[in-house]
Amino acid sequence: MYSLIAIIITIPMIMFFSYTMLSNQESKADIYRGIVAEQVTIVADSMDSDFRKAMEISGKRALIAAVNWEVLKGEGLTDAVSNLTELIENGTINGTENLIMEGNTLVNWSTKISEVRTNFETNINYGNLKIVSDGFNLVLSAGINISVVDSIMEMSMIKNNIPESVNIPVLEIDDPLYTLNTYGLIHRSIFEYPYEYKAMKVVEGGSNSSGSCSGNVTTDSGDPSPGGKILLISNSSKVSDATLSGFGGVIAEVDRNLSLIGLSCYNTGNDSAVYLVNSTTESSSYKRVYIDNVTKSTWHLPFRDAVENGFYFEGTGPNITNRMENRTNVSGNGIESIVNIQELFMEGIEIRENQVSVDYLYFANEDYNGYGVRGFPGWLRLDCTRAAEYGLEELLEYSC
Repeated sequence: MYSLIAIIITIPMIMFFSYTMLSNQESKADIYRGIVAEQVTIVADSMDSDFRKAMEISGKRALIAAVNWEVLKGEGLTDAVSNLTELIENGTINGTENLIMEGNTLVNWSTKISEVRTNFETNINYGNLKIVSDGFNLVLSAGINISVVDSIMEMSMIKNNIPESVNIPVLEIDDPLYTLNTYGLIHRSIFEYPYEYKAMKVVEGGSNSSGSCSGNVTTDSGDPSPGGKILLISNSSKVSDATLSGFGGVIAEVDRNLSLIGLSCYNTGNDSAVYLVNSTTESSSYKRVYIDNVTKSTWHLPFRDAVENGFYFEGTGPNITNRMENRTNVSGNGIESIVNIQELFMEGIEIRENQVSVDYLYFANEDYNGYGVRGFPGWLRLDCTRAAEYGLEELLEYSC
């Protein structure tokens, strides 16, 4: 409606100046008809643009209203697409009016747009409303019908069944799957995983590599707070043994057995280690690395941020409408996250021992046995399929 209001302000000005400048070149009637024809087109396009905005507003409000209804009722929707459609079109859910939708149904918006004064007779309506889940979006589509008529000049533009679609982000919406399966004790808002990958083996060390540890990387051997940090250095022999032993771990290019100086976690023997680690951490906002004893390698594991902070990523989990129905089925265009078992424990919720920690599998009725993953909290459990999907198969405490 905002673009239409802007058009209302500019139409009289355009018509006046155009009419004045061209009146000596052509007949006034022809000039006026040309101007009116142009303005009819502009108004029709503006109505179309405003209705797209209305679809976004109505769709987002319907999504919020539906999730709020689930939280209050403590039960999933029986048919999420039908319930969302009812909210968008009628402002009701299961026949009950919803305050969030007051004045914001598509019918309401159609009336508002049609009633804006433009010096033309205007009307807009829609049909064939459809809702489809696609990853982090609900896709709302409809056929738009627009009519703009100038009764004086007997000029009009009528467009029928214009295909329009908008994406309604589900980000920051509470995930019903968590609310419904934790007795309302845990609310998990949907935030998208911000990294390009989940796991990467950055450096393969030599035989003099031992121990497992993780921490932020520093190249400053004189760091005043070395505890818990991983020192990245070319030649560890150029730093005193006392200094080295103050760090949580060491990655060095020159091969050396650092256990002889009492260091329990180190990865040495790769002459490209400094470049590989620096280029990896500098291009990512996730700065921690993990030295793994079994693979004798240094790993970059931004997936740990998803485990600890509840990020979502696209995968085979249920899409948002499935989640609103409390379904734990596989979906080709769904989303998934990792259940924080420690959070459940703190809320007094019974823990399913060794159940895979991926949300839709953890909350499923069936048993899905998982195994520990090195470099992650001890409660994380993944099976072979998920470990392979996330690039963590080599760190799984199980031979697949």
